[in-house]
Amino acid sequence: MREMASAGSEQPVLSNGGSGETFEAVVARRLSRRDLLRSGADAAAVIGTGVTAGGSAEAAPSGSASFGSLPTQGVTVDAVQVAAGHSWAPLLAWGDPVLPGAPAFNPAAITPEAQAAQVGYNADFVAFFPLPWGSQNADRGLLWNNHEYTNAEIMFRGYSAANPTRQQVDVELAAHGGTVMEIQRGADGKWAVVPGSSYNRRITANTPIDLSGPVAGTDWTKTGYNQRGIPVNGMLNNCGGGVTPWGTVLTAEENFHQYFSNLNMLPDNDPRKVVNRRYGVPGGSSERKWERFHDRFDTAKEPNEPNRFGYIVEIDPYNPQFTPQEAHRTRALPARGGDGGCGAQW
Repeated sequence: MREMASAGSEQPVLSNGGSGETFEAVVARRLSRRDLLRSGADAAAVIGTGVTAGGSAEAAPSGSASFGSLPTQGVTVDAVQVAAGHSWAPLLAWGDPVLPGAPAFNPAAITPEAQAAQVGYNADFVAFFPLPWGSQNADRGLLWNNHEYTNAEIMFRGYSAANPTRQQVDVELAAHGGTVMEIQRGADGKWAVVPGSSYNRRITANTPIDLSGPVAGTDWTKTGYNQRGIPVNGMLNNCGGGVTPWGTVLTAEENFHQYFSNLNMLPDNDPRKVVNRRYGVPGGSSERKWERFHDRFDTAKEPNEPNRFGYIVEIDPYNPQFTPQEAHRTRALPARGGDGGCGAQW
């Protein structure tokens, strides 16, 4: 499979040394032209629906939208503008308490322990899960939020990219991952978090995550500190996502190569060097310098660690005890019952 760079793109083509088929060839073999036309017709039918301010789907009037247009804003305008009849307000912010006992956010004194119990950094994919599960309740539910990456130069006063401290690095690890928070809409129509909810949860770059399917327990996922190869330590660079029909969230790890370092120190005949070069793992030090404090980010010391990232991870927001899973399903989830449901079976 090859990664193609678009015209004018500044992103390098990292996988042009591959010997396998292109994605185009794989898709062409799987789908006929007739299948694609039929899929396009189905998609056109879906596009003909709109979402109202109340959250329900309904047919959109021909040639119109369900809300008014917005005037053009200048590039220097620092404001959020919404359509008439709508409003907005902050709901969650970096450092807000998530778990019981989490301290109030103090940007001058961030600790790894505090960050692991607070909302992580950066908001990417967001999903709403109604409570109870299986209901159409639009006034109470669980909010999932990816925390894709950290901007350490903004997070810490006096930060030096060349010489980060151990505490700063550990805070960054705790700020990655995702957050589950229960939220509820009040009689005034405003949303608020539910402090102390048993559903509230943080997943970080240190949270145990199981691998399943063909990759689980292979020699390519075993490390010096984990001879079984599972579980993986945390999630990194979670970007896009989706919601399954059975009520779990799928969150996608991307750009994991940037967290690793020192690929050039592996022997040239080591197959892991070839694979990780295609993914773009740096030959020397990483930009983040995490390898200075954690050997698992030093590819020369832990050559298999990069193989433990870059997956679709599945999380059950309704079950705080659910161990996140790399999403290769071996058998179906059981039917969920009640408000909190049951854990997934694999």
